[in-house]
Amino acid sequence: MKEKKDKISFDDQLSAFLDCGFQLNPGVGEFELNQWPRTTEEFENKPFSHLYQVLGQPVNRERMTPFTNQCWFFNLECVEGNGVYVNIMQNISRISNGELQFENLKDHVDFRKREAWISFDCNGEACKWDLKVDDDWADGEIFEMVQGLAEKYNTTKRFTYFDSGGSTFVLGYHSHEELKKLIKLTGLKIAWLDPEVFNDQV
Repeated sequence: MKEKKDKISFDDQLSAFLDCGFQLNPGVGEFELNQWPRTTEEFENKPFSHLYQVLGQPVNRERMTPFTNQCWFFNLECVEGNGVYVNIMQNISRISNGELQFENLKDHVDFRKREAWISFDCNGEACKWDLKVDDDWADGEIFEMVQGLAEKYNTTKRFTYFDSGGSTFVLGYHSHEELKKLIKLTGLKIAWLDPEVFNDQV
């Protein structure tokens, strides 16, 4: 599908996402979303793409409330030390609507020894994954491994990927039908995190 190039109003773009099941979190208003980070012009110049990225980010306030729990905007250049992979897993659980719940989360990053790992319990199963250390870049394979858990536990939806440029992307969590509808209404090039998740492609 070709990307839509005509200017589309912010309200029409937001309506499309809401029609696809997106919900703004309590305490988050459309005004705050529309004003983040600058003006409506950015939303109109990059229809759906800019809004999708903003929806995956937190409101610029002390509580850092996410705009929505239907997607997450992530920058791979984020590793400063311990805690980063725990945060990743917590956000993955959040956008999965609790279908994947991780308990006893612990992580470790040692730049000098070039060692990193994440450990947790999921559905009563203890897991520990070794991760790569590459300066401040997170190991992107953690998302593929989580997709594997979604397949293993037969969750109702699977994780999706939208390349927003550079080191950033938007992680989503959709059923096959939801993703088809989202692509149809927005024209965004959103793909399954693992292209072989479903036999038939969107």
